[in-house]
Amino acid sequence: MKEAYILREELTEIFERNYTRKGAKQAIRAWCKRARQSKISQFECFLGTIETGATQKSGIDRTQSM
Repeated sequence: MKEAYILREELTEIFERNYTRKGAKQAIRAWCKRARQSKISQFECFLGTIETGATQKSGIDRTQSM
């Protein structure tokens, strides 16, 4: 539970900081990696949402890479 709290605080900090677009993407990707490595199941749906949004905004077609 402590790890979930820490991850939540880290994500909040990302959104409160003044990042460049590139810096924000890097920070969110790094956070997603840490959240996924935590294996906290409650983050899975949220991680999927973030990844879907990032894919749609970047114009990446995930079906092409499969």
